[in-house]
Order: sequence, then C-alpha cells, then structure tokens
Amino acid sequence: MLICQIENHDESQILGCCIKQDCKHPRPYCQYCITSLHSDHFQQLKSFKQLNELMLQKMKSYDYLMNIIQQIKTSINTIYEIVNPLYVHPLENVQQLSCSYLNEQIIKLMKIEVAEATAGLIVNIKELNDRIQNICCKFQNLKSIPIKQTNFSDQLYQNKQQGSYFSIESQLEKQNQEMSQNLTILFSSDYKPIQIELENNCKKAINLCIGWKVAVCEPKIPKNNCPITFQFKIINASACDIGVCHRNKIISANYSLDLAKGSAQGIYCINQQGYVYSNLNQNINNKKQSFSFKNNDIISVEVNYQKQRILWTNQISKDQYSMQFDITEDLYPCVGIGYGEIITILNA
Repeated sequence: MLICQIENHDESQILGCCIKQDCKHPRPYCQYCITSLHSDHFQQLKSFKQLNELMLQKMKSYDYLMNIIQQIKTSINTIYEIVNPLYVHPLENVQQLSCSYLNEQIIKLMKIEVAEATAGLIVNIKELNDRIQNICCKFQNLKSIPIKQTNFSDQLYQNKQQGSYFSIESQLEKQNQEMSQNLTILFSSDYKPIQIELENNCKKAINLCIGWKVAVCEPKIPKNNCPITFQFKIINASACDIGVCHRNKIISANYSLDLAKGSAQGIYCINQQGYVYSNLNQNINNKKQSFSFKNNDIISVEVNYQKQRILWTNQISKDQYSMQFDITEDLYPCVGIGYGEIITILNA
C-alpha cells in the first residue's frame, strides 16, 4: 500500500494522482491532500482506476501519432532517395570524361528539369517544409512541460522526507511498468518477399506461393519501460508462426529460415503446433514447449524490455508461453506463413 509522506497526513493511503499540468504539489494524493493541496482543482484528481483508463486513452493517441510520424518519415525518405542521386558534379576537364558519364549527368539534369516542370511539385515541397517547421515549433512546447517539480523536491528536503517520496515514486513507476501499451502495426510493403500479398491496408498477409516465408511488420518495437503489446488473428493456417524478429537478419536470410533444422537466426516465434524458436537460445529450437492454436484464435504478443521477456497469449484459451530475448538489437513484429495461409493484424 502506498502511504502519503506529507507531514500531519497520518500516513494515509495514497488514493490516486493529480493530473493538473501546473500543479506545484506532489502528484500522489491522500484524503488530506485533497483539501489541503488540491482543493482548487479537485476535478483533476484521478483514482488509480481512472488513471489507468486515462493512460490507455492517451496511449491510443500516442500510437496514432507515432504511426503518422512513421508514415511521414517513410515518405520523406522515399523522396530523398529519389532526389539525392540527381546531384551533378561541375564538368571539369571534359576531354577526360567518358561519353557514358556525360550521358548519366545529362539524364540527371533532365530529371531535375522534369521536377521543375511538374506543376506545383517544388512549391508543394516548400509549403510542406514550412508546415512541418511550424508543427515542430508546436512540439517544442512539450519540452517546456516539467517532468518533475523542483519546488516539490525542495519541500521534501525541508521536511527531511526526500527518501520516503522516492520510495513512493519508485512504486508508482513499477506500477506503470506493469501496464502494457498497445502498438499499432502494419505488415511492411517494403520488407517482405514477393510471394506474400498484402490486403486490407497492409493488415492482412497471404502467402500465394509454395514455401514458408516471413512477413515483417512496422514500426519497430519501442524500447519503453512498459510492455508493448500487439495482436494477430489466424484466418486460415495450419503451421504458421507468430512472434518478433531482428529485421536485418531476416532480410539477409531472404525471409526464409529452416526452422525444421533448428535454425532460428533472427527470430523469436511460436508455431501453431506448439513448437518454439529462439534467436537467443538455440537449445529450445524446434521443441514442442508452447501452446497450440487454430483458425480464428487471437494471439497477443507482449514484449517487455525491462524483463527481457516475450509473452504470447491465446486470447481465446488464455494459454501463455514466454521466452527471453536479446535486447541489444531492434525488434519488429512478424509472422511466418506457408502456402495459402492468411493472418491479419488486430489493432486496438
């Protein structure tokens, strides 16, 4: 039980937290804090249940925002990769240049000319940059919101209760770390084999050719303090695999691993028949340790960087399985599917 450390508050139980942005008092509050410290904004006091609901609500906004930012980043990178190679070096010592080199430079100039002639293209880029700069300025305001109140620390020092408060803070942080955050994901159209077709705005993956292949999802799993969760629904499959991967290793393997021989280089997954595969622990590869699942089952995957653990849960049967993973490399959600198998993403 969390105990209030404010003097004369009789070590009362902490009931929740204050969410008023400019509140100068301790965020955790007890029954006495309500009247003595937060009476002018008691409507912004939240119980732990309300706080959890608020966190879930705000994390949906966070997921949406991060998804949009990722799309913008991808689009900007695409434009950059097209325009950047069009740079032309000044022509010096022309007599020493080859005809093929000159031809390449002229083609680059022609492409730039096409860009100039395309109605509104450069103007639109300029306007887009201006809008992004304006948005950046607004986001800069987030930095001005203090994470911790300095005068609160001073107050704790004066009351010689600084150590007690941080005990509360650490307990609250521990509670927050136990709350999972939903990650909005999509199958990547850039990082997939040609055999896999994507439908429903990249939420459905279908393997159209014979052979088992990995379909990688985006964005990468953030290394947050709280667990990250995402879900897949099995539409039509008999031996599919659900999990996460180190994308660069999957690309190097051409999206195909010989799991039957225990080779799980770059992947952490459970198979529909209960077999498991780990990039970190080769000793468990191709062994039947997990639960099995079937069509229409919903499999959630929780990645916890704090515990270095991946947890799979069948949301229908409530069966679970977990394994450790390598936290030094980025992880991406992924599925492995064979010919004719279909899996969809279920975003919250």
